[in-house]
Amino acid sequence: MMKKILLFIGIFVFVFIFEYVLSGVNCDEIWVYGFIYNIRNGLIIYRDFNIVVTPLYFFLGSLFLLGFGNYIISVDIFNAILISFIILFLYRMVGKKVFVIFPLFLAFFILTYNLLLLFFLFFIIYYTNRKDGNYDYLIAFIIGLMFITKQSVGVCLFIPYLFYSKHKIKGIVIFLIPFVIVSVYLLFNNAFYEFIDYCFLGLFDFGSENIGYNILTVISLVVVVSLIIFAKRSNFSNREVLYVLFFQIICYPTFDLYHCFMGYIPFLYLVLKNCSNKFVLSWLFTLFIILCFIFRAYPIKLIFDSDNILFMRNDASDLLGYINYLDNYISDNGYDGEYFYSTSYINYFYKLYYNIPIGQYDLMLSGNMGYHGGDRKFKELSLRCSDKRCLFLVDNDVSRYDMFYEFYEYIISNYKRIDGYSHYSFYSS
Repeated sequence: MMKKILLFIGIFVFVFIFEYVLSGVNCDEIWVYGFIYNIRNGLIIYRDFNIVVTPLYFFLGSLFLLGFGNYIISVDIFNAILISFIILFLYRMVGKKVFVIFPLFLAFFILTYNLLLLFFLFFIIYYTNRKDGNYDYLIAFIIGLMFITKQSVGVCLFIPYLFYSKHKIKGIVIFLIPFVIVSVYLLFNNAFYEFIDYCFLGLFDFGSENIGYNILTVISLVVVVSLIIFAKRSNFSNREVLYVLFFQIICYPTFDLYHCFMGYIPFLYLVLKNCSNKFVLSWLFTLFIILCFIFRAYPIKLIFDSDNILFMRNDASDLLGYINYLDNYISDNGYDGEYFYSTSYINYFYKLYYNIPIGQYDLMLSGNMGYHGGDRKFKELSLRCSDKRCLFLVDNDVSRYDMFYEFYEYIISNYKRIDGYSHYSFYSS
């Protein structure tokens, strides 16, 4: 037991220091931290601000803000704990071979809810392989927690559970318990309709607006086909293979590097488990070290402002320059920061930094506005700006394939360009 505790502490310290020193600012990090901070400030998820995934990660993250302060570093502690548990689970299942893929965690460590999903998956795999008892109901409950972390992954993981379970009816009831608890909370706070709209009905829009095809799509297809072959060879008796197969839904629809990485890690676990060739393992380790170096070779810069809610790292100085300019521009020209919007994550950063309330119009991504919600949101925003001086910051580098493009078109079609700064343009009502 002491060995496992020391291993956990060692991994946690290493991951936390590595991330703390070498990580740059990521737009997902800003948004996710913003969601967590909103909850910590008493805002009601879905009713007061828009998210398209189920809420467990954000609720848990808000507890870390409560315990360690309103800083991104507080959520980093949460994520470092999750990674440490994931590595510990892997260590117990494949031994020291886990350190072959450890550099990948350092390379692609990004603050999002997907780490919690990965933790739950390896929890399920670990207890699926245990022979000292029946963990059927525990696994059903954990998949229920996955459902209220990211609905698509939870639904997909429940399929292999039902395939294998001998207690399907009770399993369904246990699976639904976390969802029922969340639903009661949202009903009590008049946010249930928005919850259904953003997280379920809105997925049709999100999938159609944000699907992307690239080399990672091809790799993901190869991984899926390989897992199907593995599953068929065992006559579908190998439960962990089927769980890893259905977990690949995490890559869809964006097929970006981070989401695909989350899907590939469980696949690599299966490779490690079935590989004892030291030559192959050493080459894999070398490859992953190179990838870690490529993705984390940033200059070390630390920034800390104890009077502000944000603890940013690395390239934060560039963002701070932008928002200082924005603050001066907004105040000098008589605008209200609450009515400032942007086709980039800079408006979230700005409002978090100056403790300005974040609302339903601060994350106008295609697919993030509920079922066919774009036109509705734009009409609401137009009405909001009819008696207020709204200021919009447009990123001139937005392309037709950017998630902000729909919002970009709305702004340039309905408001007047009044000024510019760097690669941004100001529009106003």
